Amino acid sequence: MKCPAQLHASPLIRFRRRSSLGFTLIELLAVIAVVAILAAILIPTFGSVRTKAQQTQCAFNLRRIGEAILLYASENNGELPGRDAGLYGQISAQTIMRTKIN
Repeated sequence: MKCPAQLHASPLIRFRRRSSLGFTLIELLAVIAVVAILAAILIPTFGSVRTKAQQTQCAFNLRRIGEAILLYASENNGELPGRDAGLYGQISAQTIMRTKIN
């Protein structure tokens, strides 16, 4: 036997109960389409962020190399590291410090 609340329930209420069991195919397709559009917008952004991170890492590495060369020169009478005081050994660290980099 049905309870009295079920006997007097309108069809709209019964429809709401039945539809709350899951999502319709249209709703799922709409969500998938929105996610796909957002992914298409965001993926190029991630690529540019990765490129910028690589540029920053490269600049940091170059700075550290420059600091190491100047530290070497300060401990070795202004001579730069080089094999048998070749081309690099003929240039003093003071010359490099006075040179402006654009």
